[in-house]
Amino acid sequence: SLLTNNAFSYNQQQLQILKQGVVQWNQWRLTNPDTIPDLTEANLKRMDLKGVNLMRAKLSKANLTGADLRKANLKEAELKGASLLGSDLRQANLMEANLTDVEFMHADLRGSYLREANLKKAFLKRANMSGVNLRNANLEQAVLEYANLRGANMKLANLKQANLKNADLRKAYLVGANLEGAD
Repeated sequence: SLLTNNAFSYNQQQLQILKQGVVQWNQWRLTNPDTIPDLTEANLKRMDLKGVNLMRAKLSKANLTGADLRKANLKEAELKGASLLGSDLRQANLMEANLTDVEFMHADLRGSYLREANLKKAFLKRANMSGVNLRNANLEQAVLEYANLRGANMKLANLKQANLKNADLRKAYLVGANLEGAD
């Protein structure tokens, strides 16, 4: 239908703006504050997205493998089923983001802000999450094997049935966290 074709071309237009660079993208976001970017299933593999504003963006099933997202704003973004394998998310804002079923294996999330994020069934094996703010985050059934959670703030986090085998939890703040059925 015409509506579908217009939606597709609009998404392609947004992707083209993003591929021009972070400066152009962030300028576009400033001039289009009411537009919610839709980059669903976009291939952003290994892109340099340092400081990019993807607040409230739709990135479900997007390929962000190896992408540089340092200090990116992904607040309230929809990343369900996205691939962030080996991505650099240091000091990124992922507050209230939907990260259900996201693959974060070997990702660097040091110092990132994941307060109230939904990480249900996220795959965080060997992720570096040192100093991460996970307060009130949902990590139900998340795989955190060998993850570095040293000094992470997990106050009131839901870790129900999470796999924490060999995770480094030294100096992690777990007051009020739900660890029911966690391994």
